[in-house]
Amino acid sequence: MKILANTESVKNRLDCFWRFVEERERIRVKKASGKARPWTDDELLRTYHFCNVRRADDRVTKWVGDWVEHMPMEEKWFAFAVARWFNQPETLLQLHGSIYKGWRAHNATAVLKRMHDNGQPIFRGSYIITGAFSNKGQPKYESVVDKVLTPLWKNPPKLVDNNEQSWTNLMAYTGFGSFMAGQVVADWQTFGIIHGKDVNTWAPLGPGSARGIHWIFQNHYKLGQADAVKLMTYCRQHLIMRNATLGLTLSLHDVQNCLCEFSKYTRGYAKTKYQPYEEQLL
Repeated sequence: MKILANTESVKNRLDCFWRFVEERERIRVKKASGKARPWTDDELLRTYHFCNVRRADDRVTKWVGDWVEHMPMEEKWFAFAVARWFNQPETLLQLHGSIYKGWRAHNATAVLKRMHDNGQPIFRGSYIITGAFSNKGQPKYESVVDKVLTPLWKNPPKLVDNNEQSWTNLMAYTGFGSFMAGQVVADWQTFGIIHGKDVNTWAPLGPGSARGIHWIFQNHYKLGQADAVKLMTYCRQHLIMRNATLGLTLSLHDVQNCLCEFSKYTRGYAKTKYQPYEEQLL
């Protein structure tokens, strides 16, 4: 694969990506400082919800880290897998007792059934959770417990201090495609379950990040993982060149997430409109 990044059009699109990342980070800083809205003049960023440029700064990721913090180490790795499958804080609060001191699948299913019967949302809409592994007529939450989480707990993957290898190991399990395995491995790295030396040189390709890469480089072929890493690395290098202070703080997985958010931005919308968390609780 030849990267045609020396063309003027690609450089211009890389600059569009850089400006998006910079402005999204400015919004985070202004919000964290207590400054009143609006935090940006950019209508799309002001109107719609876009994740932070650093995955570790996102509210749910920080919440999950706090939720897992006091669990025994032998359960933490698994708790992050549970967290990313449901990705809903209220669900995780309800499931805490099913994980602590060992996974109890029957108890977890009962908790989730009660939530379902009460009309409570079980899954957060951030990720598209496939039901391809479900039995016909079986509730999705039950399939996740039976087909995904319980086998994972009974036969744990080998955790190594390498993000790519941990991702490869996790993808051998039912339900863990490239994106979902990547999200769990990113949590393992962020919260010290593993200490991969490849944090700035490897990241998994997801459907959103692939769209962002295609927009920047205008490549219309199906991206493979190896080519995607090269292109994501090039994007990271461009961010460092334009703003070393910001760019150097971004792991390659952060860049992957930024590309996903950028793909929404280039299409002129995100899935949800921005609403402050405090207002969501009202």
